[in-house]
Amino acid sequence: MERVDVGFRRSHPLLQKKDIYMRQAFRILKIVFIYILGMMLGRAVIFTNMNPMAMAYFSAVYIDKKNRLGIFLAVLLGLITVMPAIDVLKYLMIMIVIVAINSIVEIRGKKMLLIHEGIISAISCLVVSMSAAVMGQNAGHMFFAAFLEAIAILALVLIYGRGVKYLLEHDDENKVTNEVLISEAIIMGTAVAGIAGITVLGFGFIEVWIFSVVLILGYRHGIGTGAVIGVVSGIVLVLMGKYDAEIVGIFGMIGILSALFRELGKVGSMIGFSLGTIGLWYFFSPLNLDFQIVKALIVSVGIFAILPSEKEQIYTMKKEMVSEDRHIDKVQSIINEKLAHFSASFHNIAKTFEDISDRRENLTTEEVNKLLDDVAEKVCKNCSMCQMCWQKEFYDTYRTVFSIFSAIENKNQITRDDIPNGFLNKCIHTEDFIATTNRLFEIYKMNMAWENRIAENRELISQQFHSVAHIIEKLGDNLYKNMAFNEELETSIMEELSKEDILVKDVVVYKTHNGRMEVGMKLKYQGDKSRSMRDVTPVVNKYTKKRMRMEDGCKYISDAAYSDVRFIESEVYRIAKGVSRVGKDDKDVSGDSYSFLNLPKGQDIVALSDGMGTGLKAFKESKATIELMEQLLEAGFDGETAIKMVNSILVLKSSEQTLSTLDMSVIDRYTGMCEFVKIGAVSSFIKSGNKIDVIGSTSLPMGMLNHVESESTNKQLKDGDMVVMVTDGILDSDDETIDKEKWVEEALKKCDSRNPQDISDYILESARKKAGGQVNDDMTVIAVRIWEKAG
Repeated sequence: MERVDVGFRRSHPLLQKKDIYMRQAFRILKIVFIYILGMMLGRAVIFTNMNPMAMAYFSAVYIDKKNRLGIFLAVLLGLITVMPAIDVLKYLMIMIVIVAINSIVEIRGKKMLLIHEGIISAISCLVVSMSAAVMGQNAGHMFFAAFLEAIAILALVLIYGRGVKYLLEHDDENKVTNEVLISEAIIMGTAVAGIAGITVLGFGFIEVWIFSVVLILGYRHGIGTGAVIGVVSGIVLVLMGKYDAEIVGIFGMIGILSALFRELGKVGSMIGFSLGTIGLWYFFSPLNLDFQIVKALIVSVGIFAILPSEKEQIYTMKKEMVSEDRHIDKVQSIINEKLAHFSASFHNIAKTFEDISDRRENLTTEEVNKLLDDVAEKVCKNCSMCQMCWQKEFYDTYRTVFSIFSAIENKNQITRDDIPNGFLNKCIHTEDFIATTNRLFEIYKMNMAWENRIAENRELISQQFHSVAHIIEKLGDNLYKNMAFNEELETSIMEELSKEDILVKDVVVYKTHNGRMEVGMKLKYQGDKSRSMRDVTPVVNKYTKKRMRMEDGCKYISDAAYSDVRFIESEVYRIAKGVSRVGKDDKDVSGDSYSFLNLPKGQDIVALSDGMGTGLKAFKESKATIELMEQLLEAGFDGETAIKMVNSILVLKSSEQTLSTLDMSVIDRYTGMCEFVKIGAVSSFIKSGNKIDVIGSTSLPMGMLNHVESESTNKQLKDGDMVVMVTDGILDSDDETIDKEKWVEEALKKCDSRNPQDISDYILESARKKAGGQVNDDMTVIAVRIWEKAG
């Protein structure tokens, strides 16, 4: 069954245009915010005339080619507003050097990484600062300061880089990592230095900024983010000389408070944050608790209050979708074309193996001539009659020996009776000639046998390549085939769940090519810590008018992150299985192997294999057959292709013949249709009340021939029907009956149990009794009962 990622289709018509406008507005606001941060950090002067933060931020943003001019001007504007002209000139030269080095590197086609940008920025700062130190006074102190500033720039570029990249490329809240959050927290914290001394209507921008950023980001992203912003902001304020060292601890605790009360909602967080902040300030720094701090706190809480919550933003969240159907069609066309090329390539490879896999039964004329030369070389070369035979009477000798070789091809060896009397009378090394010819001919025949074996293996490999090519063809044909999306149901489900305080990031309702409905969604609960997923299922059932079940196994809706959930149609039928088995002579090792496999597309596969003979060798053969079938079917191969590939693998497995039967029942839990696939297997039985149907087969086992012939029969099963599969040890337990299936039919009619395990046990014990208590062969019985689920 196909999996469709939530969001990969055209967005809702009512929301599509609004989403586009919101996305454009969000991009613009994001770029403006990045420039504002650049200007703030341009003003972030520490130790009277140093600003490593501005250079580091400029370098981190400069990697993005679209915003280079804007960030250059923003940082420069910030520098101009707070620094003397000589210092502005110094940092302007540093930025120019950074731009120049980057340009040279990019012209040479090198890709710039964050670490490279950090090194370039640090070197640029070091060169420009030391050049300025040479021309100024107190050069030693300036050299040391330049070195420290260069190291700070390198470190800050690496720290800022992750947060800047997230701001520039942010698409999905769920992709936020702890490293990104810490990086952003440090950016926000160090930006505090850029608004020092700015007041409007008596409000200090520093306190408003810190309280607002700590409260908003701490509430949204947790205690760690709030604490980092608070601590970094406190450190910067201490370096600026605005507060004493205890402010670092106070702001760190405020950051923790920002997330501590978020389970109480926005109102609870505002009250807890306000009271906690005033309390911390009162106990640890009462002298700094003035009306300006209180006013800043009130303004920050007010800003936080008017910001929309995630629930209110639900219909404006960005959707990761293709905006037009033609885009999907184009993607599908490209993918199908690529898959077609892959399929054709595999077919061509298979054809190549077919062309070089011709087998033969006789030696070629060239090989016969070579054999003749080898015999003459070994027997006749040092003979005293060699000149007479191979020069004076060459044609007569050649024709005679060639006729002798014709006889050896039919008999595989020659004797004196196969040699003409004339040749016997002339040849003085007859016995040596016969022995050498037979030995060399055996070598040639052995070489030909190995060549045929290689050709046979090439033919099998060719079949496997053809099978893979067919799978690729089917994949291309089924890609998005008849997949219909229902946008009306999507909107209805989203609205219904939002009434239950469940945040729904996206909903996709579609029908697969087999006509079954699926629903995919991203859910998050706003309220308690978690909520049962059972609250969602009735809503899905109500609007789809189907019995749906959750496939992905998620039991609870978390409030921490969005959960991906997929609902599929509930199967109509359920399956119960029972198995009974015994090895020959009651030994622990049985040559029979079986498997129960549940496929995602709603099918149950019951497979039974009987290896050639009994004991460990037979067990290994049947086990290999079952395991290979399992792996191929789970990988998505269809039954016919999987059977061909398993057969070819068994033929290729070794020089010894590896034979195994395969008895496979494929039951569809949606329709109740059962496909019986038999390769060398004995009959199976369907028990429907007192009626017994026999499913027979006359095919050969797997691993015997290159081309395996499977027999397939389809039967519709009903509620309560029982499928019984056996190995030949069960049927052959009654030696006196010619119709081997007859006694099993009678036994099934006598057994009234509805438990499949009881059925399998009963058939096994009946087989023992038929065999007089002896177990002359491995015996296995599998019983499968199907019943319809209650509404």
